[in-house]
Amino acid sequence: MLTSQNLKDKIIIYSFSIYIFFWSYNILELKFLRYFIIIPIIISLVEYKNLIKIDLKKFSLIPILLLIHYFLVNLNNNEQILFRDLIGIIFLTLIMLTFLTYREKIKKNFTNILKFYFYFLIFFSVLYEKKIYVGSCVSFFFDYIPLLNNLSLSSAFFSENSHLAMMNVGAILSAFYLCFDKKNNQLLFLTTFALLINLLNLSTTFLMGYIMCSIIFLFLTKNNIFKLFLLISSIILLSMQLFNEDCNKKFVGINIDEIKDEKLQRGNGGLTSKIYERSIIISLKTLKNKPLGWGYDGTIKATKNYENSRKQKNLHMDLLIWKFNYRDALGNLFKIIIEFGLVSLALLPLIIKFFKRQNINEFEIFILSIFFVQLFRGAGYINGGFIIALTEIFLARYFLARHDFKKN
Repeated sequence: MLTSQNLKDKIIIYSFSIYIFFWSYNILELKFLRYFIIIPIIISLVEYKNLIKIDLKKFSLIPILLLIHYFLVNLNNNEQILFRDLIGIIFLTLIMLTFLTYREKIKKNFTNILKFYFYFLIFFSVLYEKKIYVGSCVSFFFDYIPLLNNLSLSSAFFSENSHLAMMNVGAILSAFYLCFDKKNNQLLFLTTFALLINLLNLSTTFLMGYIMCSIIFLFLTKNNIFKLFLLISSIILLSMQLFNEDCNKKFVGINIDEIKDEKLQRGNGGLTSKIYERSIIISLKTLKNKPLGWGYDGTIKATKNYENSRKQKNLHMDLLIWKFNYRDALGNLFKIIIEFGLVSLALLPLIIKFFKRQNINEFEIFILSIFFVQLFRGAGYINGGFIIALTEIFLARYFLARHDFKKN
C-alpha cells in the first residue's frame, strides 16, 4: 500500500535522480528537469525536523566561509559583486543541506535510482536519431562485428558524448559492482545495454575516465570478480584508446612547451587539448598572482582577464579557444584552483582520509567516479551531481550525527 510517506519518499528520491542525471539535453522540452532539485529542497525546509540529525551550527560555516571568501577576493580584485553569484552560493548550500538530509534514503534506494536512469537512457537512445560529432573519439571496433555494424543508438538526451560519459562511468561501474555482488539479472541487462550505448557514442572522457576509475577501484574493493572485470574491460578500452587517432590526438596535442610559452595555437592537437592548455595556464597564473583565487564562479572573470592580457601583448589569438568552456574551464579541477587558489589544497587531506576505507560499496563507487571523472572533464559544481560527490566525500562525516555513521 502506497502511504503518503512512501509517496513523499519516492518524490524526493526520483527528484534527486532527475537532478543528477538530466542536466544535459538535446531536447529543449526537457530543460525544466534540471530544476527538480527544488522539490526536495522545499520539502526539507518545510519539514524542519528532518534537519535535526545535521549539525547546523557547523554546517552554517560552509556558506559563511564561501561568502567571506567571495567578498574578500572580489573587493581585493576590484571586481563587481554579482547578485547572481550570491544566489549561486546559497543554492549550492541548499543542495548540500538537502542531500545530507535525505542521504540515507538515497543510498537505500540506489539500485532503483540506477534502474530508473538506465530505463530513460535506453528509451531516449532508441527513440532519437544518432548524431555524428565531427572529430569525436569514435571507435571503429564495432565495424568488425556484423551484428552491431548497422546498430544505431544515440547518446539519448545528452547534448554531447562527453556529457553521457561523465554520468555513465559512475553509473556503469557501480551497477556492475551490484550485479557481481548481489546477482541482479535485470540490472545486468540494463547496465550492459547502457555500456553498449556508450561504446557506440564513444568519447575520450569515457575511455580515460573508465580506465582511471577502474585502476583506483582495483585497490579499494575486495570483490575479486569485480576486480577481474575491471582489469579485462580496462585492457580492452585502453587498446581502443591507443589505436584510435581521434582519441589520441586530444591528449597528444597537449604540449608542455606551449604551456610554458603560452602559445595556445592549434597544431597537432585538437581544440579540446588547447582549451586544456588554456585552463592549465590560467590555473598556474592564479596560484602565482592570486593565491586566494577569483572567488565563486570567478573562472569566467579569470578567463576574460587572461584573454584581454593576451590581446594587449599582441599574442596569437585563436577565437575558438576562447569561445568554449570559459565558465567551467573544461574540468572542475581547474575551476576549483582558479576560483579558490591555494585554499583548494585543503581538500587533499580529506581525499586521503576518504581513501583509507577498506572496502567501498556501490554508492561510493558512483560518488568517486563522478568526482574523479569530472575533475578532468566537468561542467561546473551544480551540473552532473558534482556537488553531491563533494558533499559525500568532504562533508558528510563532519556534519551528520555520529550515530548515523556508526550504524552503517
